[in-house]
Amino acid sequence: MSYRLPSIISIAPTSGTTKGGVATTIRGSDFGPASAVVSLLTLSDTSALAFTSVVHVDDSTITAVTPPLTGTNNLKGLTVLLTIGGQTVATSTYD
Repeated sequence: MSYRLPSIISIAPTSGTTKGGVATTIRGSDFGPASAVVSLLTLSDTSALAFTSVVHVDDSTITAVTPPLTGTNNLKGLTVLLTIGGQTVATSTYD
């Protein structure tokens, strides 16, 4: 069985803080049923920083809390990487 590749349409808020802890809503399509496991949700420039408190709400919504940033991360142009149901999608709309 195959599924359509999930896509991220928006991330709100569109920016955060280097301290992390920002409640975030990720909207998109083809996330699958709430029972589908979100196996990875990270912010990345060169190293993956995992979101916490990830909740797969429904086929188009995931909520999570942003991670604190480390190293030279300046919170600009970070890639959001989502792996759900064995499929991965990335977007770089998080500043």
